[in-house]
Amino acid sequence: MGLVQKTQKRYRRRMLALPAAMLLLLLITVAAYAAPANKTTSIWKGDTWRPQTTIGGNRTWTSLNPALASVNKKGVVRGLKAGTAVIQVSNGTQTQQFPVKILIPKLNDTSVRLKEDHKWTLSLSGLNASWSSGNKKIAWVSKNGVITAKRPGKVKIFARYGGFTYTCNVTVIRDTTIQKLTLNRMAMTLIDGRSGSLKLTVAPSRLQYLAKSAKWSSSNPKVAKVKDGSVKAVRPGTATITVKLQNITMACLVTVKADDRIDSLADLFKLDGKSGTYYLTKDLNLSDSTKRIKKLNCTLFGNGHTITLSDRSCLITANNGTVSNLKISGGALARCNYGTIEGCIAYGQTSITVNGQIQYGFVEENRGIIRKCTNRHSFTVRNGAPSAALKEASMYIGGIALVNRGNIETCYNTAPLYSPSRAAGISVWNHGTIVNCMNDDKVDGKSGCGISYFNFGTLNNCLNTGRADYAFSVSSVKGTQVNCYYLKDMTKDKDPGADTPTAKIRRLTSAQMKSAASFPSFDFGSVWVMKKYWPQLR
Repeated sequence: MGLVQKTQKRYRRRMLALPAAMLLLLLITVAAYAAPANKTTSIWKGDTWRPQTTIGGNRTWTSLNPALASVNKKGVVRGLKAGTAVIQVSNGTQTQQFPVKILIPKLNDTSVRLKEDHKWTLSLSGLNASWSSGNKKIAWVSKNGVITAKRPGKVKIFARYGGFTYTCNVTVIRDTTIQKLTLNRMAMTLIDGRSGSLKLTVAPSRLQYLAKSAKWSSSNPKVAKVKDGSVKAVRPGTATITVKLQNITMACLVTVKADDRIDSLADLFKLDGKSGTYYLTKDLNLSDSTKRIKKLNCTLFGNGHTITLSDRSCLITANNGTVSNLKISGGALARCNYGTIEGCIAYGQTSITVNGQIQYGFVEENRGIIRKCTNRHSFTVRNGAPSAALKEASMYIGGIALVNRGNIETCYNTAPLYSPSRAAGISVWNHGTIVNCMNDDKVDGKSGCGISYFNFGTLNNCLNTGRADYAFSVSSVKGTQVNCYYLKDMTKDKDPGADTPTAKIRRLTSAQMKSAASFPSFDFGSVWVMKKYWPQLR
């Protein structure tokens, strides 16, 4: 046996003779220096990660690939560049390694081309990035990465994550595609000869300038014409106004009606013989004109305006229509009324001396309906004839109507009237019905009467508080007078039974006039209202 073989044999015997505890410690020490079996961990560039190590004591952390990943003394790893790096930790006797793969976040788009007002969503590998725009006037981006294009131009959209910035180049191009057209009116009514305006609104609003190039047309130019949205009414009828821009068409139905506005004397005189409804839009003065409306067959709304006439003149010869809410100053409204006169007022102050016949009333003869009218026109007539007895018989003044053969309802005289012959607050001759009417001023002359001088018809629910020779009618005329009341000592007549509670005509004192109980037949709900001294019409 050689020397080498002998030496090896002695070494083996010595090793086998070592105690078991020492052998175990030797095996553990050898194992501590073995390479760890750690799996590769993936992190995003800019992200941080802290490996979990089993090594204790005074540890030292090192990146074996510092260009790819860094690690601080506390073992916090940060990804810097794409690739796989090894992070090592050691306490001088033990070493452990951690492979880490650095991934690069990517934008789903790095270049985007958008039309105005359009949107696009960016994403940075699904990470919670911080978003910003290089020029918000061109495009802006929400916190969720949604881009909204604003106006043509180029802009950069930035996504920031982990201290690194990623860029998307955005180009905004002009979009002239109209999404919606709107007309300010879908239907329009115009008066013959007048104009209206249609406005076209374009959506999106940035394309409103294109409205100037819209094409307008009319289905019936003989009824209505159109130019750039301005509609001109030609004659009564209907027409469809159409506007087209790009591939969108809108329409407006235009109805042209006959001119119903009365704003001049020429317009007023055109009403002669016409039908329809018309509206006075301003005060008119006819005091210097002898022209009149011979036949009024239409409806005329005065709208509270005044028509001024010369004394003793008349606006309408024969009214077959309706006149409402009109004021007349200086003259009469109608010679004869066959229709309806409602809510009209007579104004003025006339004092004349005549040498002959005169007969005046707001309406000279009523054969229709006069309702809710008021006379505030004071009228004084003096006799200039050599023989007073010869002429006085032809001088008659009526506050509302000279002669009534129809219905006079809820009318009011509040003006003094004087005639050398006969005068009455409501009507000189009544052959019809006068109901809920009142005289509240002096009716004087040779013989004056508060309501109707010659009553051959019916007086009902009337009140006289003005001074007159007779409260309602001369007693020699046998018409019907029921539920009528007058103020004591204001008239000269003494009506039979006027002081009894059951009388058809009741004479009341000033104290009685102040109580609604003195007027049991009056409708204080809708017709009469109790005032300080006596009732008045509403």
